[in-house]
Amino acid sequence: MSRHRPARASRLSLALVTGLACAGETSPTPPDPILSVSVAPSTLSLVGPGQTATVTAAVSKASGLMASPAVSWSSSNVAVATVNGSGGSATIASVAPGTSTITATSAGVSGAMTVTVQPPPSVSLSVPAVSVSQGSTSSTDVTIARINYSGPVTVILQNLPPGITGSLGAARPGPNGAELRTLTLSVVATVPPGAYSVTLVATGQGVSSATLTAAVTVIQATTALVTFTFCAGGDPVWFAARDDRGVWSRVTGTNGNYVFPVGLVGGVAWVNTSTNVRQDALAIEHGPPAGQGQPSRRPESDPRARTHPVVQRGQ
Repeated sequence: MSRHRPARASRLSLALVTGLACAGETSPTPPDPILSVSVAPSTLSLVGPGQTATVTAAVSKASGLMASPAVSWSSSNVAVATVNGSGGSATIASVAPGTSTITATSAGVSGAMTVTVQPPPSVSLSVPAVSVSQGSTSSTDVTIARINYSGPVTVILQNLPPGITGSLGAARPGPNGAELRTLTLSVVATVPPGAYSVTLVATGQGVSSATLTAAVTVIQATTALVTFTFCAGGDPVWFAARDDRGVWSRVTGTNGNYVFPVGLVGGVAWVNTSTNVRQDALAIEHGPPAGQGQPSRRPESDPRARTHPVVQRGQ
């Protein structure tokens, strides 16, 4: 029996060695995958090109937030905004008005935010074409619109043609938040009919100025036939009428009635035995059609009645 004992001892030693080897092995690390990526802020608004802002990405695992995550960044529309970053933060730069989606990705898991680029602060002008008769006045509204700007706006007139004057009224509320100002243009009677233009310039603090060229059409003054009647026995020995250009023409009457054309403004002068020389101004309001003129008599002391020397001719 002594011969079998060493064999048992060997089997027991092998078992002990084997048991010690198993006890020295390490357990495998449990999985800890990335669960989510979130970007803050979730929305961002930038005004004008060249503006920048910083965004951050939070990468979450089952064990918690990663301290230094590996993140890649991208922009869905680089024509609107670009993004530059690595890791948990990035810088967004505005390029042009519009919207872009900024995405952060880590280990195949993504999160996103939206950036909107607004137009830069500005003002704009609009005005319809203006038509004015010779020797008349016309008005229209100038519309002033603001974009991302709420400050005061100054509007001035420039490059007025000779014989055309203009003014702008006080600001008043307009549609859709716009501002309206009345543009009044006056044209002297000697300005030839045709196409002209005036320039309007709007300025505001911290915004680019806006310039608009407004079309102005000067139209031929409407004339009317005016009948100037003297009382019985008061016929003058000489009668003349003046047109818009200041040109005098002798008018021959019939039975005390003197008929002659007048534009928007004009004048008459006559000589009789009782008053010697008399001169009055005439005004035709709003240029009525020919044959419908109603003159308004103004005394010769009125400054609008030009002083012309009248001589007795061609009697």
